[in-house]
Amino acid sequence: MGRLSYAEFAALSDVVGEVYTLTDLSGYPGRVLSLVQRLVPCDIITYEMIDLRTADDTWVAQPPDAIPGELVPVFLRYLDQHPLVAHQQQTGDGRAVKISDFLTRKQFHRLELYNEFFRHFPVEYQMAVGIAIGQGGVVGMGLSRSHPDFSESERLLLNLIRPHLVRAYRNAEIFTLFRQAAGSGGRELVLISRTGEVEFATDRALRWLTSYFGVSGVGASRLPDALQQWVRRWWECLQDGSAISSLPSPCFTMERGDKSLAVYLILGSKTSDHDLLILAERQAGSLASSLMALGLSRREAEILSLVAEGKTNVEIGELVCISPRTVQTHLEKAFAKLGVHTRAAAVKRALELVQGSATH
Repeated sequence: MGRLSYAEFAALSDVVGEVYTLTDLSGYPGRVLSLVQRLVPCDIITYEMIDLRTADDTWVAQPPDAIPGELVPVFLRYLDQHPLVAHQQQTGDGRAVKISDFLTRKQFHRLELYNEFFRHFPVEYQMAVGIAIGQGGVVGMGLSRSHPDFSESERLLLNLIRPHLVRAYRNAEIFTLFRQAAGSGGRELVLISRTGEVEFATDRALRWLTSYFGVSGVGASRLPDALQQWVRRWWECLQDGSAISSLPSPCFTMERGDKSLAVYLILGSKTSDHDLLILAERQAGSLASSLMALGLSRREAEILSLVAEGKTNVEIGELVCISPRTVQTHLEKAFAKLGVHTRAAAVKRALELVQGSATH
């Protein structure tokens, strides 16, 4: 096992401090590459996001032009020959490993992966570390040199910084999810793990979950079963490549009296441990309540009242968690009950009926 010099330990301490300033997932790769290269010098360093299901590979490299774009398909073609990717995929172990841990130089040179890809740079030695490893993909870094091989003290440096890179990556994912939800005024947030634990929730969100699903349906730290099954169904469909038509509804709704709770899902990345739920409660307005008293269903009255506010079918669908086509179906049923054929006529007729009933 390698040992660190005082200078290496001091550099490690500085980098750890800077890692935790990273809160933007889009800016994470480039900054992390610069920080790691300060610890372990190399000719080329890459940050790679590999989709193991589709064999797609997205990467950021330093220097930026180190890997020509035309060689990326070549790398993907021989990805199954890469001993470091195979090791991480099979073991889930993201600790630093070197090609020389698995292959001699002669064995490495016999690979098509080397002859068609690595020798063009040239890369003779490589060490990789995993940042996020899941069923859907691998996020990690590869450090490459023409010579010499990476030392055990350099491996130790990578292994010591790795837990901080992983935690900073998770933090950046969570910050990114919350930023995506920013501006959702009047809505509440619930951060959930992939196993259904509630890791953070606003106070009002917890009250809504309890009141709509019942105390027995949601504990202090777990999603209600119905919501958990809905989220799980989304991930199962995405992982098996289901057609759009078979995907679950983009919004989960629960009704209680004249109120309804809409739950929207913001999915994390394939290697993420977290997803975000946005909750919004709607209460039927006075117009909708009056229309229900005149014989329209709750949904028909709700949709027609939103039409009266000037909203389109698409906007209404997003608010009440149904498709624009279903919105139109409800409107047509309301038209028939009101004896009209257009949106404008329906709103006019509804207002006349409501005003008329109020005078009696």
